Amino acid sequence: MFEATLKEVIEIASTVFKTPVEDLSGLTTSDNVESWDSMGHASFIANLEKHFNIKFTIIELVMLSSLDEIAKNIESKLHAN
Repeated sequence: MFEATLKEVIEIASTVFKTPVEDLSGLTTSDNVESWDSMGHASFIANLEKHFNIKFTIIELVMLSSLDEIAKNIESKLHAN
């Protein structure tokens, strides 16, 4: 299940950051993507929240850095309900 969630996170990141899917992985962070700035991050989070029907806390927004960490957090939220 995690791999499917990670794939969806990568696809959303690809769309938001206008970066080819093949250039992204679970290890990708804002340091690796030029267009992943504060405005891009806000758009990315909004897209994730809408797609997965979840909400991130402020602490999560600060602590989650890689696509892998984001996907794991989403998985925990989806399975908590």
